[in-house]
Amino acid sequence: MSNLCMQLVYGLVNAHPDIVCERVFLPDAPSPPRSVESSRPLADFPIVLCAVSFEQDYVNLVRMLISGGIAPFAAARGEQDLVAAGTPLLIGGGVATFINPEPLAPYIDLFLLGEAEPGLPALLDRLVRAWRDGFPSRRQLLLDLARRPPGCYVPEFYEMRYEGDRLAAITARPADVPNPVKKVTLAEPDVAGHSLLLTPETEFADLFLAELGRGCSRGCRFCAAGFVYRPPRLWPSAAIIKALGEKGADTKRVGLLGMEMAKTDELAKVAEALLASSCQLSFSSLRADAIGPELLKLLATSGLKTAAIAPDGGSERLRRVINKGITEEELLWAAEELVQAGVTNLKLYFMIGLPTETEEDLAELVALTNRIKERIGAAQGVDDISVLRLCRGDGAEGQNKICAQPLCRPGQYPSACGQSGQCLFSGGAGPGRQKGGGAAFLSGRLREKLAPAFPAARGRARGVHPATGPA
Repeated sequence: MSNLCMQLVYGLVNAHPDIVCERVFLPDAPSPPRSVESSRPLADFPIVLCAVSFEQDYVNLVRMLISGGIAPFAAARGEQDLVAAGTPLLIGGGVATFINPEPLAPYIDLFLLGEAEPGLPALLDRLVRAWRDGFPSRRQLLLDLARRPPGCYVPEFYEMRYEGDRLAAITARPADVPNPVKKVTLAEPDVAGHSLLLTPETEFADLFLAELGRGCSRGCRFCAAGFVYRPPRLWPSAAIIKALGEKGADTKRVGLLGMEMAKTDELAKVAEALLASSCQLSFSSLRADAIGPELLKLLATSGLKTAAIAPDGGSERLRRVINKGITEEELLWAAEELVQAGVTNLKLYFMIGLPTETEEDLAELVALTNRIKERIGAAQGVDDISVLRLCRGDGAEGQNKICAQPLCRPGQYPSACGQSGQCLFSGGAGPGRQKGGGAAFLSGRLREKLAPAFPAARGRARGVHPATGPA
């Protein structure tokens, strides 16, 4: 439930005056999935938006459909040419789908390729108009949507021709649907993307998330996000500070997404705003060359004891191969500055098994770790600093045995938490698991609209329910 992609879609759908969006999570125990807000069965909803952020959720999504009594294949759901409860229209989105929608093409009726903010509102308007007409024809609705709005990809109207494992050609049938389908991209928001609800029963129980931008201009060759989110966009500090203003007075922990690509001057303004509101900062990792005085002051004030920097490649040569653009001296300087700011636990992220990697690169990784250890020790004025002792598998290489937690191979994109899938109905599926309990925080408009729909009230908010129409 903490996944920001899911929350943004949830907010966009509920912002529509004629729709109420509910969430369904894959249950921990084998049981039919039901919505959080009204406990309605999954099969009650004729429109299902699935926001898929990670490949691992492909299986979870299919599992949710089967356990909910819904035919997983799009062709089977379309046999009667109806959009109705039990035979819903599945609309897929999320970064995993516009990296490559084809693995889910047999299951999804329509993909919205790209970012939700510029494309989803127009799609919802078209769906509401079709609902008011009684959803006369499923296939005709899909054909109309494939032609417009932009970003709509309906797999049944495209024929893929493969030569061996390579995609050789794509033919549109009928010929007047767009080919290729171009993704939709958000230009610049007035308010940066941010958390819309917090609950104590999730991974980020009291952590308010805010985006610093999307995409990345660094062009690291292993990173999918740096390519599929092109062009890279950094949100202005004013939009980020507006987002932070939505967090509520009682929320003091803030997570900034995209610290690796942030410009130091814009980050300094955000840091000043966080300091002024006595907020503690959290982040996944830092670019070693993006650390400035204001950020270090914020880290010291936050009392943050753990930070991560990502060399990714263990040697200067490998970092050039993957286009990381960070030197060893920058890594050493960053480690020293972070320790002097009060960080006592420093994580280094490396990838093992990069193309062209040699034993010499691994030996340099060990040496770099030792040099960072020595630099940290000098900064702290102590002689003995413990180093996480890791191994390559056989454990035979060197005194400091360096390995990476086996999250993925290069080219794969792991889920940070290994969580199960979730769906929004009338809206989306993405990573995260509901552990039970209600929301502790909702943004203002969502609170007004959804509070009557939570299980304790068993009521309905004003508007059009996806399955039953006007409340």
